[in-house]
Amino acid sequence: MRHVAATEVLAAGADSVAVQYQLGHKNLSTTINVYSHVLSDAQERAARMLPDLNGNDENWTG
Repeated sequence: MRHVAATEVLAAGADSVAVQYQLGHKNLSTTINVYSHVLSDAQERAARMLPDLNGNDENWTG
């Protein structure tokens, strides 16, 4: 149940440090390692959002 809840809040965009604190993980690396599959999806969503944040529809390359 705890893993499912943490997965859901991370998938919804919660800050990984906040989730680390709530789970009681001593190190952020523990949270990152356990939930990396969720965080990689979040990175992909963030990358798709960047053009919108920059005010254009072109692919953002940095």
